[in-house]
Amino acid sequence: MIGNTNAHRQIYDKLSQIAPTILTAGNSSDGRWKQELRLYAAALDRTDAVQPLLNDYNQRVEKLKQQLKQADGLQVSVILTAQNWIAFYTKTSFPGSVLQDVGLAHPPIQDIEGKSWVQVSQEDLQSIDGDAIFLLHVASDKMPGSFTVNQFVKNPLFAQLKAVKQGRVYQVDAEVWHLGSNILGANRILDDLFKYLVENTH
Repeated sequence: MIGNTNAHRQIYDKLSQIAPTILTAGNSSDGRWKQELRLYAAALDRTDAVQPLLNDYNQRVEKLKQQLKQADGLQVSVILTAQNWIAFYTKTSFPGSVLQDVGLAHPPIQDIEGKSWVQVSQEDLQSIDGDAIFLLHVASDKMPGSFTVNQFVKNPLFAQLKAVKQGRVYQVDAEVWHLGSNILGANRILDDLFKYLVENTH
């Protein structure tokens, strides 16, 4: 049985009585998904499957790097909105780790150590700005107040942001970018980066 310490630490003894149990330190907000992929593979006696998956991912990363060469220096902000609050993801978050692999920078103001995401006030909106913004959207029944891209760009609070003025706010699935802390989620993020930062520029 495989779980993580955040969700299953208190019931580890009970779980281990049912079946051999491994708890990882991971959660959906960190950049340790590659290490956890190897751990899961070892637990399932499938270590042979790991390197081909990572090789494919790395090949896609290198291809995207080449395609983004003209966007050198592009600063990308990844944000989540909900009722009455806004947060940005740092470089140590799951989406931040994929952006780092591709060579995309966060705005310097977001380089905060020890946190995967940081909540900001509506008076501090410059901290969520960038050359491009990836807006993590959650279905309204799961997180009331989560903006769609249309709601975001039409909101007077955000109209001043550079990414809004340049038409570079892209709506992506929060369940992939936030909760998909694994090889499948990482590849889905690459799909979105290619779609919005490469295809949309031609």
